[in-house]
Amino acid sequence: ALIREMKKHRGGFVIHPYDQGESDTVVYDTVYAYPRRVGILIDKSNASAAERFLLFAKNSAKVTLFGNEHTAGILDYSNAVPHTLPSGRYELILPMTRSLDLPDHPIDNIGIAPDCRIPFPRPTDLYDKLDSWVYFVGNYFQLEDALKQEDAEWFRVMA
Repeated sequence: ALIREMKKHRGGFVIHPYDQGESDTVVYDTVYAYPRRVGILIDKSNASAAERFLLFAKNSAKVTLFGNEHTAGILDYSNAVPHTLPSGRYELILPMTRSLDLPDHPIDNIGIAPDCRIPFPRPTDLYDKLDSWVYFVGNYFQLEDALKQEDAEWFRVMA
């Protein structure tokens, strides 16, 4: 089926026949209360499949990405496979997949931005398996809870 599709679109991009018509949207019949929020720490070392995971995760209203820089931006063309040229002197590396997000939502050379910027450098040492970024995320969520509670009380008083 794939070869037939490739012959029909010679010189162009091909969507695998088994992927046509399918949606990337997953709908569950239940949304659980917990976890209420999920914080994911990101930096420039997140690339390729990790970026695909982050794009899927961002579809949840519960997820917030935290970091101080964009991800690596290596996703649009992926699954690189090396091919030795006939001379044997050179190797050509070709991507086997192209993101369906193109051309509207490119990631290459851009990356994925954090939803919330952490205003200090990424920790290099871990103490007790927690670091300053983890504390930042915890404090962020606590402050967010406090502000929501304050807003709720303000609306009760005004009503």
